[in-house]
Amino acid sequence: MAYSSSISFPASANERALERERVDYHGTVRELGSIPRQVRVVDLTRKGCRLAGGDVRRSDEVWIRVGQLPPIRGKVVWVAKGEFGCEFYKPLAPSELRSIAAGNQAPRPVFVSPAAVRRRA
Repeated sequence: MAYSSSISFPASANERALERERVDYHGTVRELGSIPRQVRVVDLTRKGCRLAGGDVRRSDEVWIRVGQLPPIRGKVVWVAKGEFGCEFYKPLAPSELRSIAAGNQAPRPVFVSPAAVRRRA
């Protein structure tokens, strides 16, 4: 799967504020070839997020993990005062954004034995 390396910015600060979901979740960030480091996800949009912690530089390409979602590839677009912003190469689907913002994790498969089903019947 190919990703575009171009980064686009919203037209205005108001546009950024309207789409932003304030969250407070633990996650990890990993640069290519490094081990994951703990971060806190502070806010989130379909196109990116603001994180606290980690040791990254502007323009670093990273993988971000939140909850049970697969890692999200992004690029660090700013760094300031212990926080940094990442723009995702591929925007989150609306359902993924809602799931993270609501604090839900991806459902895990549940195995119910045939014997348990027969006992309930």
